[in-house]
Amino acid sequence: MDSLPRNSRVGNTFWRPGLLAIAATIALGPAAARAAQPSGDRDVALQVIPTPQQLSCQGGLLPLVTKDRAAVVVTSEEPDRKEVLASRWIAKELAAGGGKPAEVVAGPGGIDPGDTGGGLQLVLATFGRKTQTLGRIAGLLDEADRELLGDADRCEQAYVIRCNNHLVAVVGGSAQGTLYGAMTLLQLFRGDGGSVVMPRVHVRDWPEFKYRMAENWTYAEGRAHRGRGWCYDWGDGKDNYLQRVTALFDRCLRYKINMICFSSGFDKTDWDASLFPLEKELNRLADERGIKLMVGGYGVTYRRRGNEERTRQLQDRIRDYVRQTEPRFLYIHHEDHGTYASTQLLWSRRSDECKRRWPSEQMAAADGAAGGLTHDYDAVCEAVFSVKNADSGYDAARDCLVALVSPSYTAAHEPDEVWDQQLQYWATVSKLLKHKKNVFLGFREQFLRGDNRRKRILEMSQALKTRDGGPGLFLFSVSPASLYEMGPLFAPVPAAMSKLNEGADVVYYMCGRIFQEPQILLNASHMWNTDSLGALAVPETAAQCYPFCNSPVYQARGTWTDHETPGIYGRGGFLELACRRLYGTQAGRQMEKVYELKAPLIAYAYMLFDRFGRRADWHWDWKPELERTREAIAHVEAALRAPDCRAESRPILERFRKCLEAGRHFAEIRLEFQELVVLAAEAARTPEALERKAAQVERRIQAMEAFLKDHFTYDWATPLGGDILTWNDHLADMRSVLAHNAESWIGEMLAQQAADREQVRGGVSPLVNGDMESSGGWKFVAVTGKDLEGYADGGYVQDKACSGKRSYRIVKREVKQDAESWLRWAYFGGLPVRASWGEIEQEIAVEPGRKYVVAFEVFANWNRIGARGYLEYAALVDGQTRWSLDGSCPRGWKKGGFFFVAESPKVRLTLRTSDVKFTGGWVRSMGDSWWDNVRVYAVSEGSPAEPTGKPPAAGR
Repeated sequence: MDSLPRNSRVGNTFWRPGLLAIAATIALGPAAARAAQPSGDRDVALQVIPTPQQLSCQGGLLPLVTKDRAAVVVTSEEPDRKEVLASRWIAKELAAGGGKPAEVVAGPGGIDPGDTGGGLQLVLATFGRKTQTLGRIAGLLDEADRELLGDADRCEQAYVIRCNNHLVAVVGGSAQGTLYGAMTLLQLFRGDGGSVVMPRVHVRDWPEFKYRMAENWTYAEGRAHRGRGWCYDWGDGKDNYLQRVTALFDRCLRYKINMICFSSGFDKTDWDASLFPLEKELNRLADERGIKLMVGGYGVTYRRRGNEERTRQLQDRIRDYVRQTEPRFLYIHHEDHGTYASTQLLWSRRSDECKRRWPSEQMAAADGAAGGLTHDYDAVCEAVFSVKNADSGYDAARDCLVALVSPSYTAAHEPDEVWDQQLQYWATVSKLLKHKKNVFLGFREQFLRGDNRRKRILEMSQALKTRDGGPGLFLFSVSPASLYEMGPLFAPVPAAMSKLNEGADVVYYMCGRIFQEPQILLNASHMWNTDSLGALAVPETAAQCYPFCNSPVYQARGTWTDHETPGIYGRGGFLELACRRLYGTQAGRQMEKVYELKAPLIAYAYMLFDRFGRRADWHWDWKPELERTREAIAHVEAALRAPDCRAESRPILERFRKCLEAGRHFAEIRLEFQELVVLAAEAARTPEALERKAAQVERRIQAMEAFLKDHFTYDWATPLGGDILTWNDHLADMRSVLAHNAESWIGEMLAQQAADREQVRGGVSPLVNGDMESSGGWKFVAVTGKDLEGYADGGYVQDKACSGKRSYRIVKREVKQDAESWLRWAYFGGLPVRASWGEIEQEIAVEPGRKYVVAFEVFANWNRIGARGYLEYAALVDGQTRWSLDGSCPRGWKKGGFFFVAESPKVRLTLRTSDVKFTGGWVRSMGDSWWDNVRVYAVSEGSPAEPTGKPPAAGR
């Protein structure tokens, strides 16, 4: 037996890419670091994803398949179903690599660790099951092996691989550990010319995070996509879907991924089991491999809290859903409040009934927020865990995990004194919870404390511990590669900084969709072993962590920018290794170039306009994304042509190419539309030119519709549709926007022309001070919703902010980001549509039955994040909107106009700036607006005709 030097961690030292190796990689560069490490052990370890915690090469190769014979796979005499699965996988891959079937034998007959005369045997055993098979190979295990396999904290997924000259033993701490050991063994096999060999190794391995949600199977990261967007439902029927996802479950098992985000937290608003009838079958298939599908829904919310009848109704719906689908992991979201301050405000606004039951205003009090919210958590858990299905043997209390998320899931920017309040609050919640087993409390990404640099997640996990164990910790860290952030397809963080998440039981980085396969492998490796290739050392301060988070909250502190992360990019980096593993050597080189693109390309229809709507803004430049999409298409096509393109990856690559082509079509439509917007703003524009350009946009839309019809199928496995269905929604919206805007722009143009003509003819405007050059005429009116800041009268001004023109200013009251008033905006006050506005109005005398034209200018002031639909500029006659402009348009002076027919001797003309929905607060006067050059004339005969309202004809 080979002897190994001692290691305080589990007894022996192996090659491990530990902190010293990581430091060398950062300080010396990858090449120097590699030279400083045991190359043989390292090279073998890097063949395995995830990287094993400890691996040592013992010298030489073991022949598994030769021209004369194949190894025999031996299980215990009464193998567990996971041991059976492991043996079948090994036999299948030996046959595929060497061309000879491998015999599978149950029981220890013939096993003799000292016998060197027979053929090689691969023995599978589970340490927790005292079988004869285990007894025959137990002598191969040393003290440290036994310590690991018997360690209650690690043994569930741990395994050991030991070899001698004619025997390979895979021993798991549980049957799942044995299965994971077999997955490592498969990655060590090397086939060549009808033979299969593997290096003689000693492996000890276990995961650092118990549950690793490295994949995301949904595009639907938003309420608008409820029940839609499963990215592997390709519209080719239920049978193909099941075959596809079964293969994906196998891929997850190969890379030791034991959780998948199957649906987002917004799908189960009413816990409707009919949203996806296949859920029960998928839960079963995943469970056979030790995988749990996360399904999300809502728990008790603001309007239900304290109302026991509504809570019972929710419990009944949850029970019925659990009974029908037999889930293994439920993500149950309550009110979406991340910060301590916003949760305090939520609690202060609880119902009178809620106040009677929990009178304290204190967050951490048992008769305050902690007590009230814990009561809701227990009500949800009681509903879930009460379900038992006798026919299938499903017992939710045993088989289902529950993550309880929000309120106060924390924010990394909260200072230490607030973080300490969070710790106290959640410690009380943990203490009061009746249901702790299989329950996890959810938190957003956290970094380090500012005072002592302790890891905040570790600190929170310790705060949650009670005498009876306490609930676990679910960490939800948003990757720059998520659809939520509309980033690139591949990003090293947060995976490469997983060390920050020490203490978490479940880790999820909100990425790992289809077309992100290298990202999935990166997540899987670093979630299993935080010292995997490319791992980043924990920064010294909290401030140094901020650049690794892409959330806009941290942009002021330093947005994530991806430098050439050592060990990730370049030769020998993780991305190269993952692409070769997934696609083949030559095909992998092409795909590596796709994932080196460090900015978005367009491959998905869902969340296309990101959560701030920035891409929907008229000023958004689609050219870079179009160029990257075209570049990605070329690389994917080259990968498909490569002679070594792996057969198992080809279907996804084909799908990737088609979805990129759809993205190319859409970007071309948006660019054509932007040219129309620019044309509409030109002084020399004509209605005919606008109609021609609008018709070109319509032709682009029709071309994409034809592409989707010709290249995609729509026989969904999900009732509400699968992966690409939202493309059709976008096209319908684009057509509607095109028709509306073309009509609006032509109407504005004709109105301006009519007003110019009447002014030249000497027409008299009934307005007073329409040019804003004097005082009087206009009256300011402010309508302010409850608890909103509203608008103020800016009066007649000559501001540099609006190019120095004298005009009438409407002031949007500034809301301080850290004030309680901001929270009222963000969480309570702004939800009613158009609940607050400022306007100037004037009553004018007109002739009933006569046609009038109104023309004006407004300085549209771009808001702080360029978010679509938050402000609106509008002109009204007698309270009816005749013209409007979305506030996300480019900043500057806009010309507007319209026609109306007078119905009474006097009408009220109103020019308004309003909130369309909550803004989150306005700063530096970015919500202000200015109005000027307002003209009203009776229309003479011979003035231009009004627009017809018909959509542009594509054939023009």
